[in-house]
Amino acid sequence: MKFVFVILTLLFLGGIGFSFYISKMKTQNFSREIAGMERKSFCLGRFLVDIPANASLASQSQTIANLKVEVEKNEPKKTVEEIIQAMTLEISKLPAPADESATIINSISLGDEAWGIVFHDSTEVLESIKLRGVRLVGDKLFRITAGAEIDQADELIRLARSIASAISLSKNPLQPTFCLQEGFLNLPFEYQESVEAAFDFEDSSKLTIETRSIGRETPVSLGAEAKETLANLGANGVKPALLRSGMRKIADMSGEELLIETADERSALFQWRFIGDPKSGERPYIQITVDANDVTNAKKLITIWDLVLDSLRRNL
Repeated sequence: MKFVFVILTLLFLGGIGFSFYISKMKTQNFSREIAGMERKSFCLGRFLVDIPANASLASQSQTIANLKVEVEKNEPKKTVEEIIQAMTLEISKLPAPADESATIINSISLGDEAWGIVFHDSTEVLESIKLRGVRLVGDKLFRITAGAEIDQADELIRLARSIASAISLSKNPLQPTFCLQEGFLNLPFEYQESVEAAFDFEDSSKLTIETRSIGRETPVSLGAEAKETLANLGANGVKPALLRSGMRKIADMSGEELLIETADERSALFQWRFIGDPKSGERPYIQITVDANDVTNAKKLITIWDLVLDSLRRNL
């Protein structure tokens, strides 16, 4: 019996050892996979981040001094004059306020190959205006849009001219730079900047990165919001499991991190939030989120999450 017990013990320990060996091999293979993962850098406003090369940009939007800037390919190829003519015709068809004979207030030059139209955007509120501007650079068409009150028209035009003149397809290494989807704004920090970009991963999970300058208000902390999130999940019959939480420093910014998954390990929500410093371009509000509805490998997702967060850096 003693001999049989010894044999069974050796087999049991051997099984554990073999399982440990297999687990270790899987971990080593997984580590090599992540280490060898092809990555690409994305420039988002004043920051750079690395993401897996197989991820795709789903959407991106940005504002500078509350002016929205978008870029598209100039197809079919048109001149600035042709673009403005079409835009003028479109805007002129909009209804004008009751006391005004026309919707368009004026058309103005915003610089080289750049033009803008200021117009009433409400039939009921006479003071409400909007600016639509365009700048043509190479084969790229940049659109600038913003709204304001009529007494702020001069400041709105000034900002639009400043942005239009700063647009370039190349980065100026001697100036602060704000990155667009394609192209750059070689421009110092302007209060009220924001960027939001969403990336789709191959496993259907989504990565979202948001940065925005803040005023004196203090954004809600992630910790306070997490309690409500966990409570809502529980109220809906979803049992969340906390994978990781606490403070995490990225670059010189100490933010809150929260990683949760459902009890069935099929869905996950990862968040990191830095509430930011008032009116700061270097330390704005930043939130990074991964939302996954079909998690096949939680450890891999966490490792990719760590890779993304650790790569966040300023666009210097």
